Amino acid sequence: METFVIVTYCASDDAKKILGIVDDPQTNVGISQIMTTIIVAAKYFGGNHKLAQEFLYEHRYFHYKLSNSRFNRRVHAMPVGYFNELMIHFGEYAKMANESYEYSVDSFPIKFCENIRISRNKLFDPKRFRGFIASKRCYFLGIRVQMISTSNRLPVEFKIVPGAESDTKSVKSLSFNLPQGSVVYGDKAYSNYKFEDELKMTKNIELKPLRKKNSTRIRDASEENFIKRKRRSIESLFGAISNLLPKKIHAVTAVGFLKKAFCFILAHCMGCYRVAT
Repeated sequence: METFVIVTYCASDDAKKILGIVDDPQTNVGISQIMTTIIVAAKYFGGNHKLAQEFLYEHRYFHYKLSNSRFNRRVHAMPVGYFNELMIHFGEYAKMANESYEYSVDSFPIKFCENIRISRNKLFDPKRFRGFIASKRCYFLGIRVQMISTSNRLPVEFKIVPGAESDTKSVKSLSFNLPQGSVVYGDKAYSNYKFEDELKMTKNIELKPLRKKNSTRIRDASEENFIKRKRRSIESLFGAISNLLPKKIHAVTAVGFLKKAFCFILAHCMGCYRVAT
């Protein structure tokens, strides 16, 4: 845990300097400490900020701690760009650590509540955030994380989209900032000829999804099986991230829920960085 805390704090402080964020001279708890605390909370305490802050204070990682209400206000005031900069930092490392030019793209849901409790929800609009999990044949209320990962199960980039948004639409929100000549494998939901051609023409990146039965650009069975094998790495990655998620993410605001979900992904990234180095 000590190495994880140190790596997380150093990465958070580097991101703060890149963005030009300056802490108030009167504060005793800087924004890097706040970010470190919520990522440690996601990694070891199921997203419980209070327990994480008490642990870091009692074990003398930090010399000050805030009240629960003050800490929550500081978290809500943190700019979204700060979270994104951390993911960009790790994404660059993931691309350098990737031994091949092969990547995978897919999405996974993060539930705010089950389908039966949607009527009592007050944070998210059911029309935009009520999605369907095809593998489990059930509906949920929450968000969907669209992600690109390396062949060795390291996240490169991701976007958080409403749960009702389809993969065909949400994949276009990804920047695909990958080396030229890369190949990205996906499932049948990403079979979009126009988008495939645009990606190949503008960035020299080949998107190779599994084909539907009525596809006009058919592949032979051996190539389809090859794509299926290549996609297993991202499914294993989603399983590792899902293991960090508690049964219910406690949040009283939509922004708080989104930032907590973001931190679970960052916590997994920091753990991968620690193991890989």
